[in-house]
Amino acid sequence: MIPPDPGQPINGHVWVPIDDEHCWAFSMTWTADGLLPARPEDKGISDKGIGIHADVDPKTFKPLRNLYNDYLIDRDVQKTKTMTGIIGTGEQDMAVQESMGPLVDRSLERLGTSDTAIIAMRRVLLREIKELQQGKEPYAAHHGSVYHVRSAAALVNRQTAFEEAAKEMTTIRG
Repeated sequence: MIPPDPGQPINGHVWVPIDDEHCWAFSMTWTADGLLPARPEDKGISDKGIGIHADVDPKTFKPLRNLYNDYLIDRDVQKTKTMTGIIGTGEQDMAVQESMGPLVDRSLERLGTSDTAIIAMRRVLLREIKELQQGKEPYAAHHGSVYHVRSAAALVNRQTAFEEAAKEMTTIRG
């Protein structure tokens, strides 16, 4: 959960499995007060490569820049402006994810301190799997309030607890 800059919309992705090797990815943008309709100033944001929303075919909803056309990598842009040469943050993420293939041997991974959230989430999932195999339903299945989480970024002095400094940014309203 990457926190937005103050006053900016919040973005998120949801991956829904279709089968063992495919999924639908949904990208959402909203404000703390609810879903955000498209704003005039956001038009063309994916063309600038700074938004999470991929440009999609209106009939199939599949991304226009994709694995099958090499994400329309612009090698000149890659050499002179960006390290990927791919327009769109969402498309860059897809390129990294899809380049690994449908199944990945996680034992070959080398996670570091910046991957703390990934490590924690995998531990939760493994614990939930073991408990489900023993007949215990996941707690979150019947307690929707556990999903009321928001990330925040704040620069605070050492005397201020981050939780206190970020309280307003992480408060769920409504």
